[in-house]
Amino acid sequence: MGQGSGRTDSMRLDQLQDGDLTYAEASGTKNAIVLTTTPTCSPVEGMVIGFFAEFDSDSTVTVDLNSGGALALQLGGAALVGGEVNNGQFHQVAFDGTQWQLVNPYGAALFQPLDADLTTLSALGSAAR
Repeated sequence: MGQGSGRTDSMRLDQLQDGDLTYAEASGTKNAIVLTTTPTCSPVEGMVIGFFAEFDSDSTVTVDLNSGGALALQLGGAALVGGEVNNGQFHQVAFDGTQWQLVNPYGAALFQPLDADLTTLSALGSAAR
């Protein structure tokens, strides 16, 4: 049996085991992620796709699946601000019918970045000991 390549084709077991429709190759730029699946598909509400990021994001981000058009990537229904997508990290995005939602954020999405306020608070804690 040949590999399925169209929406109404059957898929071979190796295609399912290899994650052909649940894993995408990532390219693009730090704030404009391009995802490519083999076989190609279009976003459908409820679809979840994983990828290894090629860049660190530093602003709002879009995702373009298989050249279908760039759509916003959000976290908790809000636009990304930077630091949520990290180079070399595995991420998953889910399509909600309108835009993509980041399912498993890392980096700035989970940790407070070091800034002057944190440094001042840390110094106060050390002085009190």
